[in-house]
Amino acid sequence: MKKHLLKTWPVYFDLLWNDRKNCEIRFDDRGYSVGDALDLREWDPSEKQYTGRYVGALVTHIFHNIPGLQRGYCLLIMEIVTKEDDPNYREDVPA
Repeated sequence: MKKHLLKTWPVYFDLLWNDRKNCEIRFDDRGYSVGDALDLREWDPSEKQYTGRYVGALVTHIFHNIPGLQRGYCLLIMEIVTKEDDPNYREDVPA
């Protein structure tokens, strides 16, 4: 199991935060696996910093090579396990 820090823009993050989304389409440059932990942090592109809100999730399913999905990308289905609003998460940390 790996842990992945992922920047998530506000429009997509709000859907996660409000339980209206449980999946992510991501370029699979990290070798995602079922059971991996995702640390999805809200990223404000205009301020170029994290907002402090984050969602912790576990990958439950991964789909590759499905119709309409660009080569090299995957669909991650996840279970959200935690939501926090923490000022310490405004720091930019290496992924």
